[in-house]
Amino acid sequence: MLQPNKIVTGLKNPRKALRFVGRKASGLHPLYAVDALSLAVTSRYPWGTHVLDREWDLLVILDTCRVDAMQAVAPEFEFIDTVGQIWSRGGSSPDWIAHTFDKQHRSTLQDTAYLCSNPHGETVIDDQRMQPDKHPPAARRFYRWGSWNQIGPDELGRFERIWQYESPERMEGPDRTHVRPRVVTDRTIDVMRSAEYDRVIAHYMPPHYPWISNAIVENRELKRHEKRPNKIPETSRELVWNAYLDDLRWVLEDVELLLENVDAATVVISADHGEAFGECGIYGHSPGRIHASIRNVPWVETTATDRQTHEPTTDPIESVQGKTREQLEALGYR
Repeated sequence: MLQPNKIVTGLKNPRKALRFVGRKASGLHPLYAVDALSLAVTSRYPWGTHVLDREWDLLVILDTCRVDAMQAVAPEFEFIDTVGQIWSRGGSSPDWIAHTFDKQHRSTLQDTAYLCSNPHGETVIDDQRMQPDKHPPAARRFYRWGSWNQIGPDELGRFERIWQYESPERMEGPDRTHVRPRVVTDRTIDVMRSAEYDRVIAHYMPPHYPWISNAIVENRELKRHEKRPNKIPETSRELVWNAYLDDLRWVLEDVELLLENVDAATVVISADHGEAFGECGIYGHSPGRIHASIRNVPWVETTATDRQTHEPTTDPIESVQGKTREQLEALGYR
C-alpha cells in the first residue's frame, strides 16, 4: 500500500510517478518498454529512409551525428554545402545495421564494401543477434518479438571490422578503446584505390561519446562530461554540447582528407542515428527509440576526387581477442 507522502510526491512529479508505477508493474522502466515494443514492431514494418534506396557511390556514416550539429559546424568545412535530413530506420547502431544490411537488398550488398569501426557490426552481422546487453532482463524479453532479416557476413561484397586494425597501444583516448578516424580513412582510401565495388560505406565512430578529441590534444584524462554525458545536470548542457561538436569537427577533418584521396561521383555524409540532449527529458539513444533528435539525421551530398595527397599507413594486427567487448563497454553498451 502506498504511503500518503509517496502519493503527494507523485502528484507533484507525475514523471517520477510514472517511472515508479512502471517499475512496480513490470520491473521495467516505461521508456525501455516503449523502446522494446517499437523495436519489435519496426523489425517487421520498418519506416524511414533506407539508405540503399538512395543514389550514392560512397556513404560516410558519422555515429550519433545530429542535424543541428552538422548545421552548426558546416560553415567551417567547404565540402558541406546544404545540410539536408532523412528519418533514420534505427534508434541506435544495432537496429540501423540490421535494417540496412537486410536480405531484401542482398543483390546490392553483394557488391558493397562495409568498412565498419562500430563493434555492433560484429554483433548484428556476424553473430546475427539483436539484443542490447545494456538493457535489463525484463526489456530483453520484448526483443524476442522482433523479426530481423539481416544478411550474413559472406553476403557482403566486403566486410571489414576496422577495430582489427588497432591494438590498445595504437587506439585513441585515455581508455584506449576508441578507433581513430584516421584508421577508417586509411582503410577506405586503400579499398577504393585497390578494388572495385559499386558502393562503399565508411562507418566512423565519432561523434559518439566518449568525446576524446580535447583530451587527446591536452594529453589528459577524460572529464566527467566527456565520459558519461548522460549523467551531467541540465545546467551543464552547453559544456556537453561543445564537447560533442569538437568530436564532430575532429572526424570531419578526416572526412575532408578522405574526399581528397578517393574518386566518387556522389558522396553522402549521414549518420546511423542521432543523439538526444535532454529534449523531452530524454538523453542518449537506444534501440527502437522514436525521438526526433535521434531519428532525424543529416544528409549531405558532395563529391570526391583522388588528388593523391595522402598514403594510407594503417596495417592489420594479428590478435584482437576481447576487443569487441572492451569497445562496447567504452561506448556505454555494457
